[in-house]
Amino acid sequence: MNHWTLLFLLPILTTGCATVPKPLAAGAFVNVTPNAAKNGNFVDQHVRWGGSIAKAEPGKDETCFEVVSYPLDSSTRPIATDMTEGRFITCAPDFYELCQSKSNAHSA
Repeated sequence: MNHWTLLFLLPILTTGCATVPKPLAAGAFVNVTPNAAKNGNFVDQHVRWGGSIAKAEPGKDETCFEVVSYPLDSSTRPIATDMTEGRFITCAPDFYELCQSKSNAHSA
């Protein structure tokens, strides 16, 4: 295979790796940052936020996470920048332990 064929096929072959996961792609989401949501009435609205997990608080039946919000790329992955979009808290059923590592844990 010559290099021109490879250059032509590479974008086609890698497109499948850049798709949005099905649970994050479904539904309509309000385009609002956590900072902007504090000033408006967004009760019962679906949002798509992501960022780095700053803290986890286990409870009796759920674990709540404090997340430093970052903008999301086209694959719904957080883009780490110096400018954050605020913080938000999200909770999930059951117990989760926040593991400490050299790199931050990311959530979307």
